[in-house]
Amino acid sequence: MPRKTRRSGLSRKRRASSAGIFMRGFSLWMDAGQMMLGAGEVINHRINMLAKSARGETPYDIAEITRMWQEKFAAGIGLAFALNRSGFGAMPILFASPKGAADATAVLDAQLEHLAAALKPYARAVKANRRRLRGKK
Repeated sequence: MPRKTRRSGLSRKRRASSAGIFMRGFSLWMDAGQMMLGAGEVINHRINMLAKSARGETPYDIAEITRMWQEKFAAGIGLAFALNRSGFGAMPILFASPKGAADATAVLDAQLEHLAAALKPYARAVKANRRRLRGKK
């Protein structure tokens, strides 16, 4: 069983420093930025594909359109669960003791950890789509 600290009652492993929280948050924003750049490329490719099909230049790629809608549906459901977990999963820590400040730091650290974990499946999907669609010129 992990040793508890006197200040907050949290294990030493779980206590977060402000530098650690800053680095976790910075890493989260960098990962989100990379994912957004990749998502923009995927969206651009798919819009061009749909536009060419609408003009009659190429046949509709039913497999790609189906994949796009399935991904949107799965992402929406996954995001709802991930946000629920990141926002509310760490809340009981806040009320574990009357200390407050150390517990609030632990809550923020846990929320950043959950958000980073929630972002990983989307980043993987964007990266895979980006690679696949680059080959479909």
